[in-house]
Amino acid sequence: RVVVEHPIYVIHISDNSLGPVLCQPRNLIIGGENCEVNIVQHFIHKNDKAPVLNNTVTEITAAKHARINHFIIQDENGSARNITETQVHQEKESRVDCHNYSLESGFIRNKTNMVLNDEHIEGHLYGVYLLNEGQHADNRSLIDHAKPNCYSNELYKGILGGKAKGVFNGRIMVRQDAQKTNAYQTNRNILVSDNAQVFTKPQLEIFADDVRCSHGCTTGQLDEDSIFYLRSRGLTLKQAQTYLLKAFAGEVIENVTIDVVKEWLDKRITDKILKMMAE
Repeated sequence: RVVVEHPIYVIHISDNSLGPVLCQPRNLIIGGENCEVNIVQHFIHKNDKAPVLNNTVTEITAAKHARINHFIIQDENGSARNITETQVHQEKESRVDCHNYSLESGFIRNKTNMVLNDEHIEGHLYGVYLLNEGQHADNRSLIDHAKPNCYSNELYKGILGGKAKGVFNGRIMVRQDAQKTNAYQTNRNILVSDNAQVFTKPQLEIFADDVRCSHGCTTGQLDEDSIFYLRSRGLTLKQAQTYLLKAFAGEVIENVTIDVVKEWLDKRITDKILKMMAE
């Protein structure tokens, strides 16, 4: 078994100090048999002087018994437009976890397609999108169960303030031969302003008989009883709201297995929640 001890960290830096920038990276990730690797793609900006468009395609192939953790972190600014497409193809007894954290950008569109093409495969999709002001994030996914005895789990959470708009369109397909499939999909959203909007569409297409599948979505505001309880323990309104929002996003972040990435995400998400609560 080949284990890559340290994460592979890919930084996409857009320097628009001299004018508009168009970046179109194409990434190919091939995980051979019995490998284990963590890969982080981090999009950042150097300034906010001109528009930037990042249009990225990433292809991931996981061979037999491979274990791949893939992260996309979008942390740019209001002048950025970030479009990503991730194609995942898995073979027998492999596992791929795709994480997507949309933290800052003017416009974001993420598309993830995952094909479970043999038996005893695991596929996991995790996502958090924190949007404020007039930001927009669009998350689309397809998990294709092509063979029997596979498991998939999808969990996306959104926190939206200002006039932000979020979209979740998740689709799970269970083909006729994919008996004994376990597939779960959840999208949850919290709106922290009256002008924020979320459009969510979870979908299941099942053509097999012997399966266990579920999907669902929720959209709402912070629970007033929980806020009252925390304030009765001495917290201010802002502190109570921040703790609840951190706990809401924390259900996704706890699936991050790289300690330094988890710590950075926790701090960055906390900073953005504090900024959102201050506006």
